[in-house]
Amino acid sequence: MKEKYNIINLKSSWYNSLFFNRAWLFVLIVCTVIFSACDSDDVGDNYYTFTGETMGQYIEARPELYSEFSQMLDTTGVKSLLNAYGKYTCFLPTNNAVNSYYEQAGIVGMHEMSMDSIKKIVFNHIIKDFVLDTEYFVDGFLSNLTMSGRYLRISFDMSGSKMAYRVNNSSLISEANQMVHNGVLHEIDNVLSPTENTLIEAIAENKKFSLFHRALIVTGLDKELLPIKDESYQPSDLFLEIAGDGRQQTSIESLIRVPKERKYGFTAFMESNETFQMHGITSIETMADYAKSVYDVIYPEDAGIDDYTNRKNSLNRFIAYHLVNKKMPVYYIIEAFDNTGQDYDTKGETHSVKTVDMFEYIEPMCPNTLIEVRTLRSTNEYNVFNMISETGEAIRLTNDYDNDALNGVYHEIDGILAYTYKVERELSSKRLRMDAASFFPELTNNNIRVGSASKDYPSERWSFPPGFLERVDASETSVFSYFNADDRFLDYQGDEIFVPRSLYEFTLTTPPIPAGTY
Repeated sequence: MKEKYNIINLKSSWYNSLFFNRAWLFVLIVCTVIFSACDSDDVGDNYYTFTGETMGQYIEARPELYSEFSQMLDTTGVKSLLNAYGKYTCFLPTNNAVNSYYEQAGIVGMHEMSMDSIKKIVFNHIIKDFVLDTEYFVDGFLSNLTMSGRYLRISFDMSGSKMAYRVNNSSLISEANQMVHNGVLHEIDNVLSPTENTLIEAIAENKKFSLFHRALIVTGLDKELLPIKDESYQPSDLFLEIAGDGRQQTSIESLIRVPKERKYGFTAFMESNETFQMHGITSIETMADYAKSVYDVIYPEDAGIDDYTNRKNSLNRFIAYHLVNKKMPVYYIIEAFDNTGQDYDTKGETHSVKTVDMFEYIEPMCPNTLIEVRTLRSTNEYNVFNMISETGEAIRLTNDYDNDALNGVYHEIDGILAYTYKVERELSSKRLRMDAASFFPELTNNNIRVGSASKDYPSERWSFPPGFLERVDASETSVFSYFNADDRFLDYQGDEIFVPRSLYEFTLTTPPIPAGTY
């Protein structure tokens, strides 16, 4: 069941923490000690070259290598941006890469492309506000989005004794870490073209998940994975005025921002056909039999529902338990990142306790259920799902993760993921501490939980118009707000939720609490 808490006229500081005690369940909303930290413009030690040129000048001065992409920058007006003050990371395609793209697209040159298509190519190659040399690369998605709002996936290969980097699996970085006055360039040998498929379309193309895809269709859950953006969202002028929206500095060097759009996102944790077969599941019928063996035990009152599209049907519950209404690349499943894209756990920051296992609770689309994900310090493992403390059994990701889509991502798992009696008993027999930011899918789907603050402004303060967060019903005088991860906050994962007014009223709906007597 879900719980609603009505908070009225709490008169204290901006940084009130909400503490909901239900015998065994504590929901901790980040506490509030703030430390000042030094800021600098240093971008690391990997300076291979420093030309003194701006990024735009660097590209324009080398027409024998980059004239095609340079022409795209001129046409879209982005080159003037790259010649200005700021911080940028550019994955720079060579002339050979762009000409190869033209050939594959069946066109002669850029003049045959629409302006929107040219802009999309340019924006796919540039990350604004961040200087990311290879020191910041991770095996998987970078946490910083491109100007087109897409993730870039980095993979590592050893070429002899030298590390080789690939972007989106297809583009090799031929020259890395070319430092310029306002950023860094990485030369690549193929144009980056992220898929325009929705999540359900991306899953359909991967035949190793054909059985899971078939189950999505017969349950009707495929339709749940279609939304991309809330076209009706538009913050009112009055709210923008009250919230103080704009790239302006607060007393702690934070940006005050209001979301300009409201995107949707989804994640699928899926078993491959091979994994299903290892557990005797080879068809929709055998999958339905397995689902009944699990969910008819948990929900005996619904055991007679045979319609697969009914949300209380056992097969529907089984598939829905694999789906989440957040786009969660692997590094976002549990670990928090700071505004440089580095996770707190490896940087030695104060937000992760490195001797204690960390937990996060994910709400899947299966009603009134949770997925527990944790770290295991004893084996240095991350992203361990639904571990049963008595036996140690758990679900883990395989090496096939971070498969990108326009509105989501999918990961392969190594076992059958289900809300079994063992899982329910595990969750209902211990204290659950939930980070408040995990309540709100909108924070993850709109790149707010990690954010895109720059080194000039290490934090962002977000204010949310009424209706932006489905779990919050706030009065007109309340401005529900969020600070994303900042090393100066001594908070769990470095972020916090607050209401910066002396008088306010809001109702917050928590994720589901396992049924039971407390």
